[in-house]
Amino acid sequence: MALSPVATCRLQLTPQFDFRAASRIIGELARLGVSHVYLSPVAEAVAAEAGIDAPLVEAVNLLLAGAQSIDEIVAGLMSRPLKRET
Repeated sequence: MALSPVATCRLQLTPQFDFRAASRIIGELARLGVSHVYLSPVAEAVAAEAGIDAPLVEAVNLLLAGAQSIDEIVAGLMSRPLKRET
């Protein structure tokens, strides 16, 4: 059964604000009452026609610290009252 969001937060990932940086603020987001977190962009992207990037859904963007960092943020989300949507 899906849970209805109470408060959401979208985190814009960049090489300067990667998965590890995002995982460090999960406690604060939970304290503020955030129930769901959306991370974007997670996947690598390639330039496509018309100048629009197309995500490679099977490839995590390694500039965002890679798969181990994803495991860290998922563990942080699961250990608090925040929800992880896949």
